[in-house]
Amino acid sequence: MQFLPVNSTEDFEIPSKADQFLSFKEEGEYQVRIMSRIIEGYVFFSEKTNDENSKPIRRKIKRDPNDDKKILKESYFTNEELQKMNAKTITKKSGEKVFEDPKYFWAFLVFNQKTQKFQVLEITQKSLIAGILGYLKKQSWADPTKYDFVITKKGSGLNSEYSIMGELPTELPDEVLLEHSELQYNLDNIFHDKYPFEQ
Repeated sequence: MQFLPVNSTEDFEIPSKADQFLSFKEEGEYQVRIMSRIIEGYVFFSEKTNDENSKPIRRKIKRDPNDDKKILKESYFTNEELQKMNAKTITKKSGEKVFEDPKYFWAFLVFNQKTQKFQVLEITQKSLIAGILGYLKKQSWADPTKYDFVITKKGSGLNSEYSIMGELPTELPDEVLLEHSELQYNLDNIFHDKYPFEQ
């Protein structure tokens, strides 16, 4: 009798909620299809303590309803908030310790062509944000749900480099579109210390 849902004990892995996010852990190409609106915010990481690991803390950006180019003041973290939330610090050449600047990010649902799974992609890399924006500005590429992006990572750590290229438009298989239509997720969960596929 087969007790596990996989053929071999070597293939069994305990699912991780962190897998709900697509991360660029390895060098190489990542082919994805954007499947949702883009949300934006600021993110920083807390310091690791004996009680808990470092974790991302995010805040959604609020824009002026009369001028959406203006970001409202409450979108930004103050130094008092960073201190209260135990934000990571860096040491300047002068020896002074300061908080790491929260990073601007985009997040959206993607279909990962390699794993054939829906995941949330969060990007802080300016080159990737500018690359996607460049395509969205072109009328024939304005709908990113119609084509894939191929993101390439080279190097590791602080030496990582990223590039992005749009592929020719293609239709997704019907089963993928059906799964997407039935998918329950909430991107705004990430602003409330929850995972996007939590209900």
